[in-house]
Amino acid sequence: MTEFGDYIPTENDVEVTQYLRPNGRKRIVYAPIGKDYVEKSKNMVCSAEQLNTGQIVMYIRWDYQEDENELIEFATNAPGNNSPNEVLKGLIDSLWNEKIGMG
Repeated sequence: MTEFGDYIPTENDVEVTQYLRPNGRKRIVYAPIGKDYVEKSKNMVCSAEQLNTGQIVMYIRWDYQEDENELIEFATNAPGNNSPNEVLKGLIDSLWNEKIGMG
């Protein structure tokens, strides 16, 4: 995820709210996961936080849903199939598939 202060998001970037330790301060970062995922994620709220273990927790829900309805998945803070960006793609697909009745 990209976290530069002057970064201008592209059509390939999904906005993610990152919660920072130790007090949960919020920062907006961008996940470059592709135009298709940007389209699917419209009206979704995506967020992430790093645990003390170093693992990343990714959360996603529709903007009209309460936090209690979020989908949650753990990611590894490294490149690969379980990277935060790949996990985010999977969560977007899961939430989208629920919406269209395939989940």
